[in-house]
Amino acid sequence: LIPRVTVRDHARGSSDPKLIWIEYGDFECPFCAKLNPVLKEALIAYPSDIQIIYRHLPISNIHPGAYKKALASECAGSVGGEGAFWEYHDILYERADSGNPVSVDSLDKLAEEIGLSVSEFTNCLDSQATSGKVDTDLRAASAAGMEGTPTSVLIDRAGTATVLPGVFTFKQIEEIIIPY
Repeated sequence: LIPRVTVRDHARGSSDPKLIWIEYGDFECPFCAKLNPVLKEALIAYPSDIQIIYRHLPISNIHPGAYKKALASECAGSVGGEGAFWEYHDILYERADSGNPVSVDSLDKLAEEIGLSVSEFTNCLDSQATSGKVDTDLRAASAAGMEGTPTSVLIDRAGTATVLPGVFTFKQIEEIIIPY
């Protein structure tokens, strides 16, 4: 039920990993914000073993700005490339975790802060040009029965998928990665 990883996915880490870690996340989810630095630490510790994929699962009935932030992250990627997507993604989570989240009214200011063309970013966001990507991720998560965030899907080289909900410590992630 989990869609295969494709070039449309946002990926960082190894291009030939032992383990693909897909995170279904919500930019207003405090637990997702806690998981982000741990996954980044895992990428540093195991650069050839893991690839992180990010997919959207904004839970709008709990987090009213999550869908727009998902669109904004996609617009950052659309305007500035894959690196801009990840920079925008990381700042959204870092600021949320610090207790000073980015408001939906200042998404353009964040785009400017990371060096994107504000007019291109705003046009993208206003037109909802990236809604197709976000909606595809949402439909896939729903079809797989995912209801909460973060939900991680681990895929090994044999293609076996394991769904793990919740936040993990670095030690827990190491215990997951090492057997692969």
